[in-house]
Amino acid sequence: MIALKETEYCALAVTDCRPTPLRRWASRPQLKRDPLDGGPTCRGPVTSLPIAHIRRFATAVVVGAASGALCLGVGGRLAMHAFALATAQSAGFTVRGSLNVVFAGAIAGAIGGLLFAAIERFLTQRLWLRGVLFGVVCYVIAIPGFRPPQPLVFALFAPAFLVYGVFFAVTWERLVRSRRLTSA
Repeated sequence: MIALKETEYCALAVTDCRPTPLRRWASRPQLKRDPLDGGPTCRGPVTSLPIAHIRRFATAVVVGAASGALCLGVGGRLAMHAFALATAQSAGFTVRGSLNVVFAGAIAGAIGGLLFAAIERFLTQRLWLRGVLFGVVCYVIAIPGFRPPQPLVFALFAPAFLVYGVFFAVTWERLVRSRRLTSA
């Protein structure tokens, strides 16, 4: 049998046998460390994004999805139909296929809305030029996804992206301006 000293026994029994001055020193609040980076964390409640930022990005997603469904979805479907007619391929039209393209346009538009909310401060203040620049940025990002990669496809889809950029910028500006007027 192993004989333990009183201090070792206390440590195993989870009681504090340290002298009083040491107990007071150790009972002071300690910095809590984040297990991921080891640095000190802030004390108090964790704050996330302010409500204004969340509302701004949510508005960007909704406006982007609506603009994308209208401009990219319907415009993309028209561009596909024009490509089929120009290349003498069968121009089949189904409601399901058209809804798929409109839905894809809405998703692309929602992503574009988030992009716009993120880069808005870097764009020019002129509304129409801002819309055109945003449409060009979205078009350049989307170019790798165009199939088949032919100049005719690029030319047919470019107007849809430019219209999307301008439509989104104008709608966004009206919503932001109306929010500023109602909150002031």
